Amino acid sequence: PLHSYVLSYGGVVGLAWSRVLSSVVQVAFTLAALHWLDGLVGPALGVFAGALVELVLLAWMTRRVGPAPAIRSRVASEWRLDVNDASAALVINAAVFATVRIDALVLARISPLAVVASYCVAGRIVDQSYVLAKQVSSGLLPLLRDGSERARALEIGTTLLTGLVAPGMIALALLGGPLLAVWAGAAGASEIARVSVALLGIAAVASAFGDMACSMLTHTAKSPWSGALPIGSGAIVNVGLTLGLAPSYGYGAAAAGTIAGVLTTTSYVWYRMMREDLACASQLMILLKRLVVTASASALLAVLCLPLPATLPWALLSCGLVVIVGLGVALWSGWPRLRTRSASEEVACPVASSTSRNGHVGCHAPC
Repeated sequence: PLHSYVLSYGGVVGLAWSRVLSSVVQVAFTLAALHWLDGLVGPALGVFAGALVELVLLAWMTRRVGPAPAIRSRVASEWRLDVNDASAALVINAAVFATVRIDALVLARISPLAVVASYCVAGRIVDQSYVLAKQVSSGLLPLLRDGSERARALEIGTTLLTGLVAPGMIALALLGGPLLAVWAGAAGASEIARVSVALLGIAAVASAFGDMACSMLTHTAKSPWSGALPIGSGAIVNVGLTLGLAPSYGYGAAAAGTIAGVLTTTSYVWYRMMREDLACASQLMILLKRLVVTASASALLAVLCLPLPATLPWALLSCGLVVIVGLGVALWSGWPRLRTRSASEEVACPVASSTSRNGHVGCHAPC
């Protein structure tokens, strides 16, 4: 909650420094603890120290960037609103937890340990790549507080995020074999890991297409449930398909369940956006066509790079080239609109300018 509060008031630089300092503390504590302690206690102490430092810094920034948030409500109606908000947040976090954990839990019961390890390695590298790419759109979230800038923030954020995620996932799936091997050794070099990266990469691209829309929906809606219901629905689809199909079809069914769940969430988010007049079909189609063009150009370039030697230097070079070219195509295809159109003319449909009473920003859709 403190992170979202600071971000909603534009404290992006402060958040970045708090994350840097917490990372430094975590690494320092981990190295020191590993020197004196055996086992996993050292890394655990490092994580705890880093999280504690970040929490203290966030609490300090909360007091500086905006009005101090009320810690206690004395009116019964405010308590009911707080419980409603907290319930929506609980649903979101429970859905994300179930989505992240269900695949490994099911596969651990039905598949050999090598399969589970390869699948988890693929999921981890896709997740980390997505988190890194998502930082480019985080700086646009404060613009969602301004009704005149929301449409522009939605289009720029979606273009940037999909312009990084789609080429990145294509590059990892087709050219990233040496990178996976360096990441996790034999588990990352297996065929299972490469197939899992390709399948989970599709889910990452679908999540990127709905991420900024979900943030906008949550921020402008009158109820936090506008963002919680799509995420909860996607989690239900994901868990249901994984439990029903993975015992018979293995890791491919688990990945398919993730794809179906993310597509459900993204589709539901855009449906709610259009239903609440926050976006329109023309804007959706423009962004979707831009994603198709970006993915097609990235896939073509990746295929042309396949004959290159399968070594780490060439893999880094080819993957970086695919990402740079893919992002360039995304920006080029949307440059006339992103550069010349004013915020009020960004879409040809009405965009609500009301703000939510609770100022929610950000929606952690599962990848």
